[in-house]
Amino acid sequence: MALGLMNKSGIPIDVFHFSAVIGACEKTGEWQMALGLLQSMPSMRVAPNVVSFSSCISACQKGGQWQLALGLLALMPEMKVTPNEYSYAPAISACDKGGQWQLALSLLSDMPTLRLSPNVISCNSAILCCSNAGESLLALDLFRSMPQRSLVPIVNTYGAVMTACRNLGDWELALSILSMMSAASVPPNEPAYNLAISSCEEAGQWQVALRLLGIMSLAKCPPDVFSCSAAISACGHAGEWQQALSVLQGMPGRSVTPNEVSYSAAMMAFSAAGQSELVLSLLRRAPQMKADAVFYKSALQALSAGGQFQEAVDLLRRMPGLGLKPDEVSYDAAIGACQKAKQWQLAVSLLGDMPQLKLSPDDLCFGRAIKSCADAKQWQLALHLFSGMQKMTLSPDEFCYDAAIAACAEGRQPEMALGLLGAIVDSAMNLNFYSFGSALEACERGDKWQLAVGLIASMRERLIAPSKTCFDVAIRSCTSAGEEQQAKELLESQGGLESLLSASRRAKDEEYWPEFLEVQTAVLDKLLALGPTPDAKKVVAALREDLPSFGRHARFATGLLSSLAKQRLPRVAKSVLQFMLDHKVEINRFHYSAAISACEKSGEWQMALSFLTDMSKLNLQHAVCYNGIMSACSRGAGLRLVLGLLDSMPERRLTPDAYSYSAAISACMREGAPEEAFNLMSSMREGKLVPDVYICSAAISVCERGGQWQQALGFLSQMPQQGLQPNEVCYNSAITACEKAGRWESALGLLGWMAAKEVAPGLISYNSAISACEKGGQWQVALRLLSSMSEKAVTPDTISFNAAISSCEKAGKFELVQRLRRSMETRGVAADEYSYSAAITTFGKTGEWEKALSLLHEMRRLGLRPDEVCFNSAITACEKAGLWEPAIGLLRSMAAEKVLPNLISYSSAISACGKGGQWQLALGLLGSMSEKGVTPGAISFSAAISACQKAGKSELALNLLRSMESTGVAADEISYSAAISAFGNKGEWEQALSLFREMPQVGVSQDASSFNAALDAVVDTPAGIPLFREALELQMFPQLLRLGYSEVDLHELSPGAATLAVRWWLAEIVPHLLGKPDQKPSVSIITGYGKHRQEWRTTAGIKETISKLLTELQISTSPTTNPGILTVPLKGLDVERLRSLFLEPLLVASSIEDDAY
Repeated sequence: MALGLMNKSGIPIDVFHFSAVIGACEKTGEWQMALGLLQSMPSMRVAPNVVSFSSCISACQKGGQWQLALGLLALMPEMKVTPNEYSYAPAISACDKGGQWQLALSLLSDMPTLRLSPNVISCNSAILCCSNAGESLLALDLFRSMPQRSLVPIVNTYGAVMTACRNLGDWELALSILSMMSAASVPPNEPAYNLAISSCEEAGQWQVALRLLGIMSLAKCPPDVFSCSAAISACGHAGEWQQALSVLQGMPGRSVTPNEVSYSAAMMAFSAAGQSELVLSLLRRAPQMKADAVFYKSALQALSAGGQFQEAVDLLRRMPGLGLKPDEVSYDAAIGACQKAKQWQLAVSLLGDMPQLKLSPDDLCFGRAIKSCADAKQWQLALHLFSGMQKMTLSPDEFCYDAAIAACAEGRQPEMALGLLGAIVDSAMNLNFYSFGSALEACERGDKWQLAVGLIASMRERLIAPSKTCFDVAIRSCTSAGEEQQAKELLESQGGLESLLSASRRAKDEEYWPEFLEVQTAVLDKLLALGPTPDAKKVVAALREDLPSFGRHARFATGLLSSLAKQRLPRVAKSVLQFMLDHKVEINRFHYSAAISACEKSGEWQMALSFLTDMSKLNLQHAVCYNGIMSACSRGAGLRLVLGLLDSMPERRLTPDAYSYSAAISACMREGAPEEAFNLMSSMREGKLVPDVYICSAAISVCERGGQWQQALGFLSQMPQQGLQPNEVCYNSAITACEKAGRWESALGLLGWMAAKEVAPGLISYNSAISACEKGGQWQVALRLLSSMSEKAVTPDTISFNAAISSCEKAGKFELVQRLRRSMETRGVAADEYSYSAAITTFGKTGEWEKALSLLHEMRRLGLRPDEVCFNSAITACEKAGLWEPAIGLLRSMAAEKVLPNLISYSSAISACGKGGQWQLALGLLGSMSEKGVTPGAISFSAAISACQKAGKSELALNLLRSMESTGVAADEISYSAAISAFGNKGEWEQALSLFREMPQVGVSQDASSFNAALDAVVDTPAGIPLFREALELQMFPQLLRLGYSEVDLHELSPGAATLAVRWWLAEIVPHLLGKPDQKPSVSIITGYGKHRQEWRTTAGIKETISKLLTELQISTSPTTNPGILTVPLKGLDVERLRSLFLEPLLVASSIEDDAY
């Protein structure tokens, strides 16, 4: 404004005035104004100097516009301005904002070649850039090189280096740097201390973190909220919840207000320690802070441990309203709370909610729900849930089996109970006292005394001593059936068994087993209170007073370790094993098997593997334990390790069995390795091992995940030959394999095959088949399958409708998409985010932005969270309509709704700004992408170049094109076409043509779009006709004469290309039509009327352009009813005059002379 007043007042404006104002803009963060002032200097006949450029570069750096900052630095030599240290320093700092550490180091190394000495600010920026990019070792090297450069580090230098130390996990080096600061008379500030505490936090050094917190106060550097939060987190990681509470409570006394980070750290500490009251206290403060998913997940786990079901369920259901999506762990915790509180209806309800939220319940979720139902005597529901696990290819664990057997007892289903006992044996799991006890109760209630007697005998065979309670149940079964003799024999054998099993001790143990059970429960509660990762000393303290129980009863340790396995606490189980070893308690393979099971359930494969060494030393190797280790490794260690373990079994004198191969095939399934699965199945046959249905199902699933649909069908077809009947799971995996491969015909064939084999297709079967049709472009078949589901008593769900909606959307059947969405409402099927996403996408493609925004609003009203696809489609709809304001509004609201914008979001918004003439805003969005964690791509650069082209900023367009290479983005045809058009619009046709000729040299193909842009630029120049001939020779416009020589079709041509095409057609084609006896009296020029035509920059429409050309050539047209066609009468056209419209005859003229006409 001041410069404008000076100019109006006739006061001369020089470079110092401009530099001063640009410097003011830099200080206030007005980078757009600074850039505009710099660009306006030449027009005011003022040459920019190094101060002007440096201030503008600094302004762009502070505004996060790293591309512009680097572009200005590169522009300085062209403007005959030599950069100095103050030019390079902000440019290097700008690289940090863009994550361009290589560019930062390159600029730093370039400075000496220009006889510039890097200053401390330049080095700081380069160190920080490397640290933030994860190149910590490079950052340390730069720091160590500063004395050689005669540079003295300042406080920010040390902070940047400590960031590198934290990233490296080297807390000791971080403390060493902190000490160096004091030695160098550079007092550490809050960020430096915070980085040191954060380094200690991640390394588990809670004592050091607290010591640093105390030092800060003594050093007159008061801790801030970040210092305290990091210290709380350090204490929580080490299980020191009291210390964490102390720091949290002491924050107000330090004049520090806790924030969401502080509370989340404290919540994790209290949750791990099972401090439910403290958890509830924090939850009451949650509405006043922006708590994240970690906070609520930790709270749910604590509430589950305390059995506070109502609070847990309320919290779980409150999360979506807070913009947080609960995951499997959250639901597991809530179901566990319901189970402990005997709220079976709630537990089952929560389990049923999970698939609707696209969450997969695991065996622990099912086990807890089954146990809830069994405890509530809802045995049918418990068994129904158990069978549901198998349909989902989940492997029930001991906990699930025990709960299911207990349900059989309630339902008087002894045969089913015995079947489950057999399944435990087949699964290589340990039969325990509880399983047999529940099975015996089932036999008693079902009046099956023979089965009860058989179970007692089976327990003896497995060295599981039947307790007095077990004998009593079996004796009652015999007495009730009138089998007095059998009851007497059982009574006598009870005493005989006691003498066989070291009479005095065994009798005493069995007599007092209920007491041992109480002690075991009390010990387990003490261990659970220590949290998932307790200090080993605390475990020893919890176990020490109960050491005699470990030695007096063999089942005490086994039961304790099995309970820890069910709770997924492998670290606690390992500490218990170590306690037993240290105190000379006899350890057997069952103990290790339980600990390995804990590792398997919690994904701690490294720990499971470590047990292998311990077992070898104790000579306790067994195939069951080995299989458990393989199963644990199959869930995380990788296929190579699992196969190595399988191959090493013979060396350890262990024979692989079906469960060994099952673990290996499961690893293949997780890594999608069908060839390895095929080889394993072959090895099983060579070893005369018969795979069961589960193994075959896993093998088919491997093929499904690996995209090998033929092998999946091969495995399926081989099952009957092996005496196995494929079940629904096998068929579903095979159908899904076909679906992923786009083999919709095979998927439909399998669906029919299921019916022929009397295997009823279920929901998953139909959903996979519909999805296969969607991928195969068979939208009609997809709709037929959807409508046939009800006839087969299969109720379509959200996934069924979504697949059908997607098939219609891809086929461009937008009206059907909306009809299906309305059908979901009438049939009571809840639309989810994907349903709305597909509907919004259709409006995005049609440019109906109001409807797209309306659906977004409807989603929020229904509590659904729009994802990036929904937002992107809505932004695209606004972009098509040329509405940049709502597009930018949507982009900003994504961050507010915790949806991360991606490349498409930004590119569409940039394009919308370009269409709306907001080129500065377009460049600002491009520059901010890296800062927001989004890497700009060719599409975003092209949109920005197009925005500059529309605004007539050809140099900026060229700078953007050149900057693509430095940012690692390959320019494409669209980028070049936009840049070519930018110069063409300004009449700089030589530069436009030069860019066009450059394309093949840099590996970019010249396509119809780039030819159109170049022809627009050169249409009225000597280069126009030769370039058009080149386009014809390369067949860039094959549709020109698609309807014959009497009509020229200008669809897909730009105005410049269309002008040259008409001139060529009139000069080289039309003269050969004159005088032909069978020729119509007129010829036609098909211009179209814009309904389906690409927008051609800022030029006029094709019809207007050609009409103007014909008028200039004095060629008349005849009226026509089609607004997209210009009719030219042949009568009165002069051949010689027509031929003069093009300089040279077309190469195809001779072929036209010889043509039929």
